[in-house]
Amino acid sequence: MILSRVRLSARDCAVRRIYSDYDIHRFVYSMFIDDSHVKRDFLFCDEGVSRGIRSIVIFSKRIPQKPEVGILEYKLLDDMYFSHTYYQFSIKLNPVRKDSVSRERIPITDKLELQEWFGRLSVRNGFQSCAELVIERKEPVITKKKQFMITLSSFVFSGIMEIIDKEKFIIAVENGLGHGKAFGFGLMKILPVENKK
Repeated sequence: MILSRVRLSARDCAVRRIYSDYDIHRFVYSMFIDDSHVKRDFLFCDEGVSRGIRSIVIFSKRIPQKPEVGILEYKLLDDMYFSHTYYQFSIKLNPVRKDSVSRERIPITDKLELQEWFGRLSVRNGFQSCAELVIERKEPVITKKKQFMITLSSFVFSGIMEIIDKEKFIIAVENGLGHGKAFGFGLMKILPVENKK
């Protein structure tokens, strides 16, 4: 797997007209060859702007094409990177539940319900939080899907995870978690730690 980062200055964003969540979505997709026979094999996360520079993290099976603007850096993550037991993690997610009657997706906002939701999601994907789980509410992502504008609630979950099923964990890292992956959700940013304390 390949971990990449794109850095965009204010001028880069102006040249490429990157102003909205949907603009970021289109910009990232432009870095991968359009092949209708290949399922999307990348994830991304917009980290916002710091000191005038927008940073976008990308996790993919292919090396992204060099964009028209900005600075692209990437590195290969070998199997050893995924062989640890504990990781520091941060992941932006769109927590939802299905209404029992309408079957529509309803945003989850209650803190306790968010903790329980993330706990179930974690175990299904081969890991569990083993330290205090930090949940931070972010600005919703407003983007376009087909001809409609949609709003996706956004929360960042972070802490220390313990791997309980390596195979499921690696699949989760490669494929991402939850809904909205095409719009910047679900990428697991992880850093190995030797001692969970």
